[in-house]
Amino acid sequence: MPPLSTAVSAGDYVFLSGIPPVKNGQVIAPQDIALQAEYVLTKMDEVLAAFELSLKHLAYVQIYLQSMDDYETVNAVYERHMPQPYPARKVIITDFAVKGVRLEMNGIATGKTKECIFMP
Repeated sequence: MPPLSTAVSAGDYVFLSGIPPVKNGQVIAPQDIALQAEYVLTKMDEVLAAFELSLKHLAYVQIYLQSMDDYETVNAVYERHMPQPYPARKVIITDFAVKGVRLEMNGIATGKTKECIFMP
């Protein structure tokens, strides 16, 4: 295990480390990006629950994808899980050291009320 915390509470914020689709050392569904996204979002919600928060408290999310080809599928899963108003978000294309991992997400949550705007 790397020297890190899965999540850290600091003041009004909870910082989630990158959460990959890995359970008990095994990659979840290496060929199925939708199942990987489902697992990661569910895991994020479980981690936030330890702080009496949920996905609705996320203010910022970063999604790391191995391929832009997976963007629309991950976006559809994300939209089903993430309550509105949506957090600010960034998508980054990268390679992963662990074979079969196709995405990872991290985020920042707050227990305070969040206000959102969208500017196209």
